[in-house]
Amino acid sequence: MSTATGTPGDGAEVRSAVDVAMGIWLLGHGVPLTADTVTVSLAPLGVAGLALFVTYVSAKRFATTSVAAWAAGTVTYALCTTAVAAIAGSAPGWTLATAPLAGLFMGGLGMALGILARPDAPGATELGERAEVLARRATGVDLVPATLRLGLRGGTLAVALLLGGGALLVAAWALAGRATSSDIITALEPGWTGGIVFAVAQLALLPNLVLWAIAWLAGPGFAIGEGTSFTPFGTISGPLPAIPLLGALPGRTGPTRSPPGFPCSWSRAGWRRACSCGAGWSRRWSAGPTSDGCSAG
Repeated sequence: MSTATGTPGDGAEVRSAVDVAMGIWLLGHGVPLTADTVTVSLAPLGVAGLALFVTYVSAKRFATTSVAAWAAGTVTYALCTTAVAAIAGSAPGWTLATAPLAGLFMGGLGMALGILARPDAPGATELGERAEVLARRATGVDLVPATLRLGLRGGTLAVALLLGGGALLVAAWALAGRATSSDIITALEPGWTGGIVFAVAQLALLPNLVLWAIAWLAGPGFAIGEGTSFTPFGTISGPLPAIPLLGALPGRTGPTRSPPGFPCSWSRAGWRRACSCGAGWSRRWSAGPTSDGCSAG
């Protein structure tokens, strides 16, 4: 419709916008985005989460509870992902082969979650019991003993605490780096449309930032691009995309030190200790009063 009523330049802009949208969608699936001589491999987990959620809702609403429905949905999703990658042309060479693999993984996971969430689908407990019975028949031993179950419960709680700590640290980063983020917005002058684009881009990168915060709390830190390093012991920063949220990364206010108020070594160690104690307490509540909670750390 736009090409019929607008100018050729308008059609080219629409085509460019569609190509960018397809490239970002593929990037969320782990397919690198190549433009001219620049290759972007940072997968925005927010895009991946959105695609997974849409697949989950579609499967829950329209699919039937059967293996055939799951296989058909998975293959269809993989074919669509491959077609988008071929049309977009942003994944040349061997990177195009990652599109069907990413489609199989994302489509299979989303379809499985959606089908298992249907009212007529077996519950998690029933599925676990079936898997245990099949494993016991095949191997003759119990592959999931009680001690392993306790460990899985404690590990799940520790991961949940780590995610909560990462989210809190991201909030602290955003608060401490709000001046830098504001300077980026002022310098770019995005306007209403650009502001919406920036907001969507930041939401897409927010899960990545939480994982980076967890890596920062653990000690090794993280890197964004070549020659960069963000750790509690120092920061080596380089050119980053002009996204306001990235202006809140630790150490962006100075050459080697993080902004005041960031967690130091004792707070990081304390948080790790809290996670291990939480896992130990979970084991104690499940196993009985003879376990020492903090001894799990």
